[in-house]
Amino acid sequence: MHFRRIVSPFLCVICVYHAIQRDGYCHHHLKQALRVIDVLISHGAMASLGTGVLYVLNCQGYEWVIFNRNYPNNKAVNLAMELKRYPWSSYENETHRYLEVVMKKLDAAAVPKRLTKLPTQKVLNDVTSAYKKLLFSEDFSDIIFECCDGVSVPAHKNILAASSEYFKAAFLGGWAESNSKVWKVIHSSKIIKAILTILYTGSVEKCNELLKDKDVDQMTLFELSSEYGIEMLISLSGNNCIKSIDKSNLKKFLKSAKLYSNKKLKMACFDYIQRNTVCTLTDPNFMTLATEDAELWGELRSFLDEKSKKRARTE
Repeated sequence: MHFRRIVSPFLCVICVYHAIQRDGYCHHHLKQALRVIDVLISHGAMASLGTGVLYVLNCQGYEWVIFNRNYPNNKAVNLAMELKRYPWSSYENETHRYLEVVMKKLDAAAVPKRLTKLPTQKVLNDVTSAYKKLLFSEDFSDIIFECCDGVSVPAHKNILAASSEYFKAAFLGGWAESNSKVWKVIHSSKIIKAILTILYTGSVEKCNELLKDKDVDQMTLFELSSEYGIEMLISLSGNNCIKSIDKSNLKKFLKSAKLYSNKKLKMACFDYIQRNTVCTLTDPNFMTLATEDAELWGELRSFLDEKSKKRARTE
């Protein structure tokens, strides 16, 4: 019984995901699948607990998706968030909308009722307010970013190290920046200030501002957020890159996807190549990838061969 109370929320998430695809192998009605979540939660399903490795079969565009996270990012709500990255091609809006419904149900169930009255919000607001006061302040600043536009931006090593594994490694390791107060960067003060705002405050609004800013190159934003380990911004900027894939940036996107181990962006590039095989594989600029990165080229060939075999089996 204890095992079922832990596993059942994950099974419900998967059932809702497949129910959205009406012609899929799983013929649950969507309303019934959502209702099952309510019933399980009311009977004590543990939405706040995590799981081990899960293999989710028959995801859109993939044979399976591996869900393997560490606590606290391995809960059922995180699985729903992960599946949003693989929307059904004919029901993309429905995929996002109904998985959002699932996430709200699971989030509500994961909060113990006896804790809801504790004054935690004030503490969180006080911490956030303290970090905001230090943002761009020279008070106690022990690192200064010298940007390419000549502007200097003060920051604090302890806050950066606490917010990013990249900065933690830089300041604790043998990097020059660990003993220097000046860090020269090739980026503008505009993007550095936005990145620091996200690290200091976790501001979703600042993320959205960056994504909408026409003066900020989304590939640069993806690479910088990947380098600094800002997960929220990696996902959002990566999605923007995927939407803008074309012949002119395809090779650059592929190389960045490999460099930062971003499977979603890499597979999106592979899918683009499959859909535009002739124009892509006759492009002299793109074909230089075969000699520039033999490993990545081998992955691409294996992907195209496998897709070709699958198509042959269905014909």
